[in-house]
Amino acid sequence: VRTAGCTVGCRVCDTKNSWPFESRKYQPPHTLEEIKAKIAADRTRYVVVTGGDPMESRDFPALVELCEDLFVDGKFITIELSGSVVSSDKDMMYRMLKVVELWSFSPKVASMQAVKHPNPIFIASVLRKAMSAQLKFVVDDERWNDSVEQIDELLAVLAFESAPPVPILLQTLTKYGDMPATILARQKSVFELAHRDIEKYDWLEDARVTAQQHVLLGVR
Repeated sequence: VRTAGCTVGCRVCDTKNSWPFESRKYQPPHTLEEIKAKIAADRTRYVVVTGGDPMESRDFPALVELCEDLFVDGKFITIELSGSVVSSDKDMMYRMLKVVELWSFSPKVASMQAVKHPNPIFIASVLRKAMSAQLKFVVDDERWNDSVEQIDELLAVLAFESAPPVPILLQTLTKYGDMPATILARQKSVFELAHRDIEKYDWLEDARVTAQQHVLLGVR
């Protein structure tokens, strides 16, 4: 389920078509009932709410209602967000925390050249209350040093804010149209760089290097 609207502004974003709040040019808007009916027809147990950035949804209460209904239907809900945009509606966030089973933060570091930077206070506040969570960083092996330093700084602030440790995923930067050999070469490069720097950044020992699977599958 993709929401419209994002002002984080990553230069290498693979779904820039989701940036405008009025994205009718790309995908007609759907009512809650239409979305729920489509999910029910797919008979899937897992639902991912992404964007854009769901925290920037112009109808956040409707998004919360959707998640609550899906939770009642027995769905496992993941929400993907940048951690750069803070929801000011505490009641809605409380309701979301009760039904979203996985909060997948994707803070944007140097390799993404975003306009907005992660908000560690907001991220930590969610990590302390979430059922489960993960931190997913898209990294470019050509900008590895800057990116890994920023990740380390963010993790230090999160620890200072008493955020519990969560799984860390390093996703290799992938572009639509990349050939498998190119993708594998980037993954190998990131893996080797992470292995090289384990002694400097101990959190790399438990980090996982993964591909951007939605790009590989052509899912937008």
